[in-house]
Amino acid sequence: MSKKVPITSRALLQHINRRLASEGERVKKLKSTSRMYMQWGPYYRLDTDRNALLEDNVDIVRLGRQLNALAEWETLAVD
Repeated sequence: MSKKVPITSRALLQHINRRLASEGERVKKLKSTSRMYMQWGPYYRLDTDRNALLEDNVDIVRLGRQLNALAEWETLAVD
């Protein structure tokens, strides 16, 4: 059984955003003190060309796996 390598949420976010850059998209993190945090969750996906919300409450692990930004041997480290 192989052990998974932990990566930080910040590193995962950078990997995801590199993949999304060519599509004109970006995932951003909200501070827990933000008024939008309760409504949009900790992460949201943004169309940078139109400055429009594409998705709220983004699961960065799921998105990272879909975009191949998070390998099977990697896991999100507990912050």
